[in-house]
Amino acid sequence: MKKTNILLPLLLLILLVFNREKLFACDITFEPSAIKVNSNNMASVTVTLELAHKNCPEKLKDVNFDYTGVKLIKKGEWKQVSKRVFEIVLDIKLTDAQGTIRVWRQCDKEGISEGTIRVSK
Repeated sequence: MKKTNILLPLLLLILLVFNREKLFACDITFEPSAIKVNSNNMASVTVTLELAHKNCPEKLKDVNFDYTGVKLIKKGEWKQVSKRVFEIVLDIKLTDAQGTIRVWRQCDKEGISEGTIRVSK
């Protein structure tokens, strides 16, 4: 009985350590990590999407962008920067005192992946 109690957690630990797939949904990050607009209330931000799965069934065109207090001026094309990492550049204009950009996607395997960044003067 005690042997079984030790083996199961040990087996789970080994699976977690040697599992090459990520356990969570995609990572969405921004560069810069905080957006301050210039004197014309304009800024650019690079959105990075790191896929969680080797064979992701979701398409890049299914990534959603929500803007609050921000107007999209120009959205670039997705560019692959490594095996499972993609980037897109957004040119934006702040239309309120503050704003946010929310980038999200729905994954059938892991649920919603999202990232939000604040835009300020």
